[in-house]
Amino acid sequence: MQLEPRWPTVIGTIGIVIGIVLLIDTADDMLTLRWTAEDWRRIFAPQIADAIARAMPSVGMRILSTVVQVALAALLIVGSLALRRRSSAGVAHCRLWAWLAVAWIVIQVARGAVWLRRFGDDLPSVGAVTPHAYALFAGALAVAILLAFPVFLLVWLSRPTVRAEFERWAS
Repeated sequence: MQLEPRWPTVIGTIGIVIGIVLLIDTADDMLTLRWTAEDWRRIFAPQIADAIARAMPSVGMRILSTVVQVALAALLIVGSLALRRRSSAGVAHCRLWAWLAVAWIVIQVARGAVWLRRFGDDLPSVGAVTPHAYALFAGALAVAILLAFPVFLLVWLSRPTVRAEFERWAS
């Protein structure tokens, strides 16, 4: 008797956790939607707070970003739940999420590059390292972390043994 593989449960659970974290992060962003420089000064030094207030995208752009992020998180959660139930729809949803997440990350990296060119000189220096160096390092690290799960999913779900397994599942 052959046991069913555990990967749908494991990967589905990881996807659910990541989706919930994405929803929590988005909710946190919503809390600062209408913040002014004065609000930011409660957390940061005045110079940094003023730079944040000047560099913040419009409320409309932030709402659009929130809607996209909530939709992506929901798609990942729905796909991951279906993956745990061994439904082929879960594979389709997870693949769709992975491709959309990669596209969204590319868009956000491009926005970040434009932001850094426009507002990078407003960032205060920390020691001998320029703020651009910190921003580039942090950006590269963030991109690597953000791409890890979507790329993993795309690679994992394209493996022949994995494909053979989920092709046996019902929709």
